[in-house]
Amino acid sequence: MKKITIVHPIDDLYGATKILSYVVSALSRKANVEVWYKKSHAGLSALLEGRNICTDRIIYKQVESIPVVHSRIISFSGLLSFLSDIIKFSKLVFCSRKNYKESIFYINTYAAGFVCLILHMYGFKNYIHCHENQSHKIEGRLLASLVRKYADKIICVSNVVKKYTDGNNYTDKSIVLWNGIENLPKNYFLGKIRPPQNLKFAIVGRIMHEKGHWFLADAIKILRDAYGITIKVDVYGDAPPNRIHLFNEYRDYIKRNELEECLCLKGFVADADLKILNYDVVLIPSQMSDPFPTTVIEGLRARRIVISTNHGGAAEIIDHKINGFLIEHNDAMKFALMLKDMVKGTYNLQKIADAGRFFYENNLMHKQFEAKILSLLIEEDNNAL
Repeated sequence: MKKITIVHPIDDLYGATKILSYVVSALSRKANVEVWYKKSHAGLSALLEGRNICTDRIIYKQVESIPVVHSRIISFSGLLSFLSDIIKFSKLVFCSRKNYKESIFYINTYAAGFVCLILHMYGFKNYIHCHENQSHKIEGRLLASLVRKYADKIICVSNVVKKYTDGNNYTDKSIVLWNGIENLPKNYFLGKIRPPQNLKFAIVGRIMHEKGHWFLADAIKILRDAYGITIKVDVYGDAPPNRIHLFNEYRDYIKRNELEECLCLKGFVADADLKILNYDVVLIPSQMSDPFPTTVIEGLRARRIVISTNHGGAAEIIDHKINGFLIEHNDAMKFALMLKDMVKGTYNLQKIADAGRFFYENNLMHKQFEAKILSLLIEEDNNAL
């Protein structure tokens, strides 16, 4: 039976690890799976609970030396640590040549792109899944160049990401594979959208400028001050572990602008994707070019109204005013105007929510995603042998 070794350096309960859980679930039914993790696999293990998996075919191995590109490597100590990881990981791969000679390596994040180089050096076939768009950073473009040279296949979550991984030249190494997620449990009811004046709003994700939390606050302030309309948004999520100060900064920003009654900080909850069933509108106002937000898919699955920015991967699946709404990432006034029109009853929100659910069922379910992953990593690779 084929063996797939998964390199999983960053473990949490957010998008990339969620998608990895579907990859592992699918592969475990066709291959033996070994997960190399850097610090923890608790998040992945939790997400796999209750899934249709062959647990006896999945094993975990801690590999603390997985080299990961991050902001701290620009410091002297960070660079030394990164170089040390490269050396240690190279030795590990060299010593593992006999035991893993038939294995395919699947790397779960572009931040571990240097793993492609090391695996290529020792003749291992490697696939890397890119959930990122770092085209605005020099180090991101350099990493993309390295991966293009040494990866055997690059799986991109959207065309936005493929444009980043390809650089200035098209490469057939990279393919676009939209993410897919599992349908809601049968006991969850997809309720109707409330009347416009009673709409409930939520935003889910890490509290960061890049995710649009400050942008949302600005739009809500305009909505209140210019049009006399107050809405309440529940905010689910915490700050990134390496930028925990952002939570307090956002709370202070809310207070300074007297938006305490408009933005309610709920913190991190593990089942935020189910919490949104209690809301009508899911907000994803990312300021960065979000590659392919899982929250967008979760909103469509829940038959909720999804509002996302128009410069990322979400624009590939949101048809403006047909199955969701798209906004410009740098125009808080237009964002406020859209919210105003929404609560004034300008749109047939139920029709739009139904169209979003229809699109999910036909394009973004986990069965469709898993079938494509199996085709790529199992069937196509077998044909190439």
